[in-house]
Amino acid sequence: MTEKEKNNEDFISKEFVVKNLLFRSGGVEEYEISKFIKNLDGKVEMENKDGKRVNANSIFKIVRLGIRHKDKFTIYCYGDN
Repeated sequence: MTEKEKNNEDFISKEFVVKNLLFRSGGVEEYEISKFIKNLDGKVEMENKDGKRVNANSIFKIVRLGIRHKDKFTIYCYGDN
């Protein structure tokens, strides 16, 4: 994340908790999240419980976050829309 993005107030974020017992890395769940994110306008990032944040337009980067059952993660959407 750049310094400009850290100070950018033009974003919205939402924290989620994985409730699916079958959630596994590299599974259908990440594909569904990625599909949802691709429908959003602007820059979208995803952050795991440890604070690692990645560009959420890449399913491979989402998978590398290592999100599992009962983990919290946050989605950040930047831009006007």
